[in-house]
Amino acid sequence: MIFYPEEVCGRVLFELSPKAESVKASRELFESCDELKDALASPAVEIKEKEKVIDRLFPEDMRNFLKVMCQWGHMDNIMDIFDAYDEEVLKSKNILKAELYCVCPPEKAQTDKIKETLKKKYGVSDVLLEVNTDEALMGGYRLEVNGVEYDKSVQGMIKALQNRISGR
Repeated sequence: MIFYPEEVCGRVLFELSPKAESVKASRELFESCDELKDALASPAVEIKEKEKVIDRLFPEDMRNFLKVMCQWGHMDNIMDIFDAYDEEVLKSKNILKAELYCVCPPEKAQTDKIKETLKKKYGVSDVLLEVNTDEALMGGYRLEVNGVEYDKSVQGMIKALQNRISGR
């Protein structure tokens, strides 16, 4: 099994149990200021200076974690770490995250059916379904769950046919 630093760091952040509001505030601070992330990720900035900035700007229950991320050189990936943290939160609540790509947004009855199917298949209590429109699919849908892609789109069928014809 391959471990990615972002996933491990996200899991560590989750296990440290900071307040959800602190994680959200920290994420929003990074989202609103690219220069902050760049400065905290820069090897040209001394660790002591980075720690001063962290102490001044971030919630107390996030400071030590962010300082360690600076020391380990993971600040370039801080947004991915926050995403991994969010995944851990969902897992702890027995919620599955899935992404649906389709040409037109489905009706509520269709999304409810998809959610119920996924609940049964994955044995979860709820499904967080993110719906994205993608006209390139031409019809049908593509569903991504836990790194697995279910492609029932016209575009996917055309690609599969092209691969069969070309012998790939």
